[in-house]
Amino acid sequence: GTLQPVITYVKEKPMIFAALGVILVVLVILLISTLKSKKKSKSGEKSEEVMSEEKVSTITQPQPEGEAAKVVLVKAASVHEQGAREDQQDSFGISDYMEQGKGMLAVVADGMGGLSNGKAVSSLAVNTCFDVFYSLPNYISHADMLLQMAVQSNHAVNQMLKASGRSGSTLVAAMIGNGQLHYLTIGDSHIYLYRGGALLQLNREHIYREELSLEALNGRMSIHQANHDSQAKSLTSYLGIGRIPYLDRNYEGIKLVSGDKIILASDGVFGTLSQEQMEEALQLSAEKAAEKIGNMVAVANRPYQDNYTAVVLEYEG
Repeated sequence: GTLQPVITYVKEKPMIFAALGVILVVLVILLISTLKSKKKSKSGEKSEEVMSEEKVSTITQPQPEGEAAKVVLVKAASVHEQGAREDQQDSFGISDYMEQGKGMLAVVADGMGGLSNGKAVSSLAVNTCFDVFYSLPNYISHADMLLQMAVQSNHAVNQMLKASGRSGSTLVAAMIGNGQLHYLTIGDSHIYLYRGGALLQLNREHIYREELSLEALNGRMSIHQANHDSQAKSLTSYLGIGRIPYLDRNYEGIKLVSGDKIILASDGVFGTLSQEQMEEALQLSAEKAAEKIGNMVAVANRPYQDNYTAVVLEYEG
């Protein structure tokens, strides 16, 4: 049989010692391989833990030498309902993890009601923002990332509308990273900071009322006329307008403190709820606050309730 030659060679003593040497070498190699395999297995388990933490939106902030690493948690929740409209023209997105040096992104876009393709336009705007967010290198500043998102979103929407008619969308985008908040808005959707029981709107609305206010300021009309003009709430800046005339953004980040909440909302929310009602809801955790905002709008039961979307981000650092 095939084993006979091995039996023949083993009969010679020198060959016995050689064979034993070979066996010893093989055993050593197997032992080293086993130890390396165990080490890799432990390393793999650690990587999976880190990925899991990223999915629940945690990030370890860099600290000065000698200080313990600081783990920051950003909880996110949302409410997104159609209201009394025929279709849902709001779109939103929240990044499902945080990257070192990049941060967390949330976006809300409100397609223009009464115009064609409002839903498609707002969806395109949100998707383009996230495409830019994931493609840009981490060393780009948050303010510049947001501006690039707006540039690309407006370009994409303008290109789409060349073939499909007149429409548009608002945009409000926020990034949290390194303990700071950056935002960019176009149109009349709002971004707020809730801190210490008080709700502060961070952005201006790009509506005709602002231009009417300037007319009143310069004596060309009365304040009453400016406040009651039938076109006062018409948008003066939005994605799809062509060349964007106005945007709001912060260059320097807003330093966040533990317990801060950031709220991105379409006008179906703040057009229905009072500031006091929103402050009442935001006393709760992010998830319960979003749920309460949705319940409050539903209870209001306005006959022509617009689509309503709110994203609540809760910072714990």
